Amino acid sequence: MLPQRRTALVSIAAAALLVVVKLVAGLATGSLGLISEAVHSGTDLVADGDRGLSPSTGIGVFTLTFDRAPGWGWTGDVHDLVANYVMLTLVGLHVLAGLYHYFIRRDGVLQRMLPGG
Repeated sequence: MLPQRRTALVSIAAAALLVVVKLVAGLATGSLGLISEAVHSGTDLVADGDRGLSPSTGIGVFTLTFDRAPGWGWTGDVHDLVANYVMLTLVGLHVLAGLYHYFIRRDGVLQRMLPGG
């Protein structure tokens, strides 16, 4: 077995074990956060096509790869730039909303969102 293939298989096994551990811990404790992490890790495992295995193994089934038409390569940069600014804006709005609830409304929403709340 090639070293690259062995490394890929170990990586997949570790990721799958991590999914199982997160899911079991989430179900045992009733933590939706751990369950959602398990689902997220599971979808990353299935959709990650960079592990060095062929798509026939079930890994990378949902990976979309394509080349942009000549002259349209810049669109990937624009997409990344817009996505980053939109994400930063949404995070900023959420932080502002949490502070609004804490300082102005004083309704305990921020405390309930924090661990132990």
